[in-house]
Amino acid sequence: MTALQTFGMGVELLAPSSKSTSAQDAFQDLTYTIYRVAHEVTVRASETLPGLAEAFTDRVLVVVGGHARGPLGHFAGDKWRHEAHRFHELHVNVGHSAYALTTEEAHAEDVLDTVTHELAHFYARENGIQDTSGRGVNHGRYHNKKFAMLASALGLRVMNSGKSHIGYTTTGLTARGHETYGDLLLDVQ
Repeated sequence: MTALQTFGMGVELLAPSSKSTSAQDAFQDLTYTIYRVAHEVTVRASETLPGLAEAFTDRVLVVVGGHARGPLGHFAGDKWRHEAHRFHELHVNVGHSAYALTTEEAHAEDVLDTVTHELAHFYARENGIQDTSGRGVNHGRYHNKKFAMLASALGLRVMNSGKSHIGYTTTGLTARGHETYGDLLLDVQ
């Protein structure tokens, strides 16, 4: 097993295979792979959500982590600063324990789903759209109807969360999402 397979647990299906054996190089490859996939999603979705790709390139840092618990990903607006510029964070938790018993293909698809979900939050932030409602994570915050519309426009399957009659969750790619982004999963197969 390569270092990239160890870190990515299937995410290497999203990218050309790495020739590096260094763990640090493999982690950099993994981070770049997820960035490249996220960028390609924004390019393909720009007709539906105008300006998405340009804003992503200018404003987002992709961060990859490996926590066993917590969310599969998150979006944090204006989390990073370099000189006078502020950047958003799109975080993907590739080491989540939820992936422990999944296939490499399923893990790669889950990462793609997570990236796409977080891009919906990014688009909302960049366009002044309130996409969550409630009083925060511990006090009943949920994805609202505006988020559901953005996620659906990006090719995600959206359904009622079951936690609230007005909250929504994403449950993977739609058939259109698979048609639009599916080849990103097949790059190395």
